[in-house]
Amino acid sequence: MRQLGLTPETVMLIDIDTDAQTATDGATYPGDTNPRKDTYAAKITAAQISWSTPPDPDDGTFATRTLDRSSNVLNTVDPEGNSTLWNCR
Repeated sequence: MRQLGLTPETVMLIDIDTDAQTATDGATYPGDTNPRKDTYAAKITAAQISWSTPPDPDDGTFATRTLDRSSNVLNTVDPEGNSTLWNCR
């Protein structure tokens, strides 16, 4: 997935396992082509797939990911509430 309107060098890698109800994600950045990938429990419906990171042990914040299955756009929201849209291929 590539960020909409942002640098083409940043790519998020997503693996969805519908049987296990999980999402695995990681992102490459310029100079970092081997990203850390983490697997999370996912909620999978006909319209979307969503998951979030576990709460941070220090402050309880978390990030969310929501993939719109009809548009193939992923919305990532960081702990501060900043949203980034990703175009899925």
